[in-house]
Amino acid sequence: MGGMADKIMQLVKSKHKDDVVNAISAEIECELDDSMKKDATLNAAIIVLPRLFKESIDCLVTFDIEPLQSTPTIKVPKKQRLITKDCCVMLDGCNIIEHFSDVDVSLAMSCVFASYYIYNIQYPAQLKNTLLFYEHIVYGLSTKASPVTITRMANTLNE
Repeated sequence: MGGMADKIMQLVKSKHKDDVVNAISAEIECELDDSMKKDATLNAAIIVLPRLFKESIDCLVTFDIEPLQSTPTIKVPKKQRLITKDCCVMLDGCNIIEHFSDVDVSLAMSCVFASYYIYNIQYPAQLKNTLLFYEHIVYGLSTKASPVTITRMANTLNE
């Protein structure tokens, strides 16, 4: 996913000019160190990817609030959300990965995705294409053909 992060951010910035995207973009620009900027961009791309599929970021990530849904969700502290190593993963109101685990957004996303497989959870409609993108393109787990929407997005990001 690292190779697509810059392109994801470019597309999201061009199509979605709202408070969340603006705040995340500004947070990336605040990073002075190139390595930190690269990490912040990857984490930002993970957070905003649902926007490219017109899906809900809130079903994947919450900032300092308890998730409303019972599906696996990344809970990120509001302060320094892109470079934090203080994320947790919640499922059905319980922490399954604790804050003190030195977990950043990218590792938390891997844990969220693994949770869908471990607990045999159906993808929620509000996040279905995002999770299918991870399944088919990022992790390469599916033996089925990618849905057209997923293939088109992958082609756009790889242009």
